[in-house]
Amino acid sequence: MASPAGKILIVDDEKIVRDLLRTVLEHDGHTVDEVTDGEDAIAANARGAYDVAIVDLILPRKNVLDTVVELRK
Repeated sequence: MASPAGKILIVDDEKIVRDLLRTVLEHDGHTVDEVTDGEDAIAANARGAYDVAIVDLILPRKNVLDTVVELRK
C-alpha cells in the first residue's frame, strides 16, 4: 500500500543536494519546495506549512538549531 504524498521543504545551500532530493521525492509523488538558508526556510513555512523539512546541518544566515525550532512553532 502506497503512503500518501506529503509537502516537503528542502533546506540546503548546495544545489546538487537539493536537486537530488527533489528528484527522488517528486518521483515518489511528493510536493517539494526548496530554499538555501534558514531565513528563507522560515519565510517559506510562514506561507504554508510542510509535513516534513529536510534541513542541512550547516546553513548560511541562520543556524540549523534556530531554524528547526522556528519551523516547529
